[in-house]
Amino acid sequence: MDLPEFLTRKKLIDVLLLEQGWNVSDRSRVILEVDTKQSDFVRKDYRTVADTLKNDLESKYVDYLLMDSFGAPLAIVEAKRTSKDPHVGQKQAEEYADDIKRQTGRDVFIFLSNGDQIIFWDRERYSPRTVKGFYARADLERFRFQISSGQSGGTIEVDTMIVDRPKGIECAKRVVEHFHKGNRKALMVMATGTGKTRVAMAIIKILLNNKRVQRVLFLADRRALRDQAFDKGFKVFFPDESKGKIFSGKYDKSKRLCVSTIQTFQEIYLDKDEHGQFRTPRHIIRMMIELVDPDINDRICDPACGTAGFLVNSYEYIIRKYTSPDKIEQDADGEYHNLIGDRITNPKHWDKLWTDTFYGYDFDNTMVRISLMNMVLHGIKAPRVELKDTLSKGFREADRYTVVLANPPFKGSIDKSDINDALTIKTTKTELLFVERMMHLLQMGGKCGVIVPDGVLFGSSNAHKKLRQILLESCQLEGIVSMPSGVFKPYAGVSTAVLIFTKGGNTDRVWFYDMEADGYSLDDKRTFIDGKGDISDIIQHYRNRKKENPADRKNKCFFVPIREIKENGYGLSISRYKEIEYEEVQYEKPEIIIQKIETLEGEIQKGLNDLKILLKTGK
Repeated sequence: MDLPEFLTRKKLIDVLLLEQGWNVSDRSRVILEVDTKQSDFVRKDYRTVADTLKNDLESKYVDYLLMDSFGAPLAIVEAKRTSKDPHVGQKQAEEYADDIKRQTGRDVFIFLSNGDQIIFWDRERYSPRTVKGFYARADLERFRFQISSGQSGGTIEVDTMIVDRPKGIECAKRVVEHFHKGNRKALMVMATGTGKTRVAMAIIKILLNNKRVQRVLFLADRRALRDQAFDKGFKVFFPDESKGKIFSGKYDKSKRLCVSTIQTFQEIYLDKDEHGQFRTPRHIIRMMIELVDPDINDRICDPACGTAGFLVNSYEYIIRKYTSPDKIEQDADGEYHNLIGDRITNPKHWDKLWTDTFYGYDFDNTMVRISLMNMVLHGIKAPRVELKDTLSKGFREADRYTVVLANPPFKGSIDKSDINDALTIKTTKTELLFVERMMHLLQMGGKCGVIVPDGVLFGSSNAHKKLRQILLESCQLEGIVSMPSGVFKPYAGVSTAVLIFTKGGNTDRVWFYDMEADGYSLDDKRTFIDGKGDISDIIQHYRNRKKENPADRKNKCFFVPIREIKENGYGLSISRYKEIEYEEVQYEKPEIIIQKIETLEGEIQKGLNDLKILLKTGK
């Protein structure tokens, strides 16, 4: 798509600005085509192209001027047509910003955009960087507060009531010094038990005291660490600050200190309606990994990785396999601790785990960043996560991985013209295309575990039937776990299933399991019950399926031969094959039921009469 600048602004940039509260029709927020040479920015006399175009004085027109709450200049936007790199407008925008600063003595923030890409430039602190969208007025005012109030340099006092170890104090000082020098990121690598949370709290306190930050988000990779940071960190060291835990996308934004998990963070930032993406519950991820059973020599891929939950948990699963059982600890939430991999003695195996085992792809830049952070925090030193749409024409990976694990978007669709030529299923439904993509990604003999909506198993379209035929005739479909509809609540109530298959060969029979519970309530609240449900039973019976050879279709698991599946149009829905045993219910005779109703009505009428007498007489 190549739109001229006028249409780029009208159809794309105006819309993106409005999403963050910048209504271009509201002159108290946005003024278009402001002359930076002839306007008086101190008196807030903003002259536009309509005012100055015809006079002979020098003029320069900034595309958008964004104002703060008092009507003063806050930011500018320089627009370019869609086919141009937005960086082309950088020097032009800098000249506009210089004009404003010469009058006000204050810098403004700069946005460069072609409607597709947005560059943000905070000239006083950082280099230009790509951002996902425009910032709202409150965000930009907060950034300006940080610039005007932040104290750089000087003595950095570490609270020794929080951190008293010399190395912890030194670490906190170095990180804050790093931020004072204008850097935006810092990475601390600390061993288990060395006080990571306390060091983080010490850094937070310095930054708050120096007015370098207004709000803090502490992210952990599990609930136990989240609660520890809140109860033993924020509550103890910041008793007077407003604080809270974030459990979902609905949270109290007035809190100054917040703690959450990376998984919850994903829920907040995923655009679920547009792409059909949903956070995969961790216990479901772990069940799938147990079924696929990756090992130290595998190369593992998630072609729609989100926050890298499958990759991180695969890493922990492999490390747990090679940690002595007597060293492993498990908490009340089922989390494993002290996973040290002491049985991995060959340095080459460690090097492969850290640099050539875990690969992920996602088309969302935010998800890629979260994935990289998540994997590094879990000890994967060189994660391989790339910003790529694995269904598009530009993706060329094939026959490379020994394990693929994924929960791809359920209900997305892709532009037909952009579908990769290697994909043979004639459809735009992403849930079908992703399964075929996984087959292409696998080496011969490679294993896959994937979550699909139930429609993939029984859909009657040619595309649905074709995919199931390929699964059964070009792969070994090992098993199907049918999950209840509440597993993905509150995001979606759709029923789903886990497919486990191996690339190559063909299928003789398929193992089915009817999961009825996953350890949490199946309503929108997803209340914790035991955190396990049928999962342990699924893993046990799957591993022993060939030995057990279950045939009774009244039970939770059983085999179905390929011949019968073909006779049923390659249908893979468990409801097609499961036998349900109905119990006869004995009811009372109608005459007796009527008599009971009449008796009950008589009691109700007597009660009403007694109430009327009481109201009338007071006795």
